[in-house]
Amino acid sequence: MSLLIFSPPALTERFHDLHMSSDTRGDASTWAGYPLLERHSYDRKYLCTKCELLLRDPVQNINCGHRFCLCCYQLLVRKGNLQCPACLKERIEPYEKSKNNLGQCFRDNAIKREVLNLLVSCSNKGCDWTGPLKELEEKHRSSCSSEKIDCPYKTLGCSEQVRRKDLEDHEKERVVYHQRLLKDALLSSSTLSQSVTSNLKEMKSSLVSDVDPKLGQSTVEKKLAEVEAKQKTLQNILAVLSREMGRRELAPASGGENQLSPSAEARIAILEDKVKEQDSLLVLKDMMLQGLATHLQAIQQATYDGTFIWKIDDVERKMKESCTGKRPALYSPAFYTGRYGYKVCLKLFLNGDGTGHRSHISLFLVIMKGEYDFQLAWPFLHKVVFLLMDQTNQHHVSASFRPSSGSASFQQPVTPMNVASGIPEFVSLDLIHTGANNYLQDNTMVIKAVIDTSS
Repeated sequence: MSLLIFSPPALTERFHDLHMSSDTRGDASTWAGYPLLERHSYDRKYLCTKCELLLRDPVQNINCGHRFCLCCYQLLVRKGNLQCPACLKERIEPYEKSKNNLGQCFRDNAIKREVLNLLVSCSNKGCDWTGPLKELEEKHRSSCSSEKIDCPYKTLGCSEQVRRKDLEDHEKERVVYHQRLLKDALLSSSTLSQSVTSNLKEMKSSLVSDVDPKLGQSTVEKKLAEVEAKQKTLQNILAVLSREMGRRELAPASGGENQLSPSAEARIAILEDKVKEQDSLLVLKDMMLQGLATHLQAIQQATYDGTFIWKIDDVERKMKESCTGKRPALYSPAFYTGRYGYKVCLKLFLNGDGTGHRSHISLFLVIMKGEYDFQLAWPFLHKVVFLLMDQTNQHHVSASFRPSSGSASFQQPVTPMNVASGIPEFVSLDLIHTGANNYLQDNTMVIKAVIDTSS
């Protein structure tokens, strides 16, 4: 059972992490339960305590056992409603009020399977489809001819929604309006391209300048957000233009209502050239952004006091993979010990390695080939401290070691990575799996490395 703990200060981040991954359709109103359908009756155990719809991503409250949609549960906690609404209706006695507290729940996968297998009908007017809820969500809804969908020109400004079966008629009726949107998009695309290029130059300048790295990073992040927004607009324009090109290619070459006039053919040729031009430009932008992102990542991961914190999520799955040998070791992102320091990373064996195999977590330091190795002192002889962070009570577990001057692991690298070296018996697995500890919170482990570069 995976326990989920919610508290108001941290709720917004958890809301996106846990719920948006499973359903990102529509606005907040669509995140509640699945709608009840008049032609079917359902057992109350399949209904959310808050919204009273069919449970979507069901969770069960630890204290009282009532079930909620995940988003409904989180919304209650976020608003400060820390008592179960169903328990309040049942008028729980004062001495039993602690039993209806919200804040701890677990995903109820058993009831989720039952809900997804319930018989439902399509709620779209004019559709008589009936079948399991799972099939409705995963297959039918994406092909239902009565489903309302956005106009393909939405990204260019057409806000109309039409039934899938009426889309062709809509496009015929609004062809003049859509062509005007295309024309406006083409006129704006050149300006957008020039703006993106300008932003990229400013980002590059911020990265390579000798100003405060944190200030440079802040500037780059703002510019990157602007570039991504503009690039998305360009991609939307290209998507619509490409769609138009495809439709023209499929249209009859002669005769019938789809025959093109010479002026239309000339316009299409211009559009095709524009698509090729913008497509090439976007490829170039992607390459430049990738290089800038790599440089930015190096700045973000550089530590100026020899301290690095590594958050490892989805620990339960990764532990299983380590036990089965599917993925015995995890590597942290590479980081620098200082502005012009050593490039290193951490290597973690969740099921142990060497003398710690199957009994301890093993943690090692890996010296990597870095940009500034030519001016650093070798071998690497700085004291290294590892800490497994207690995420609640600050009762951290720590261990340290000093590198050996004769070890090949700490010489100047001639390959991308030296052999890892560190502490094979870092933390006992028994301690990790003890239910009373706080080293795993929300299935996440935090490891801290402190490298004393002053010694």
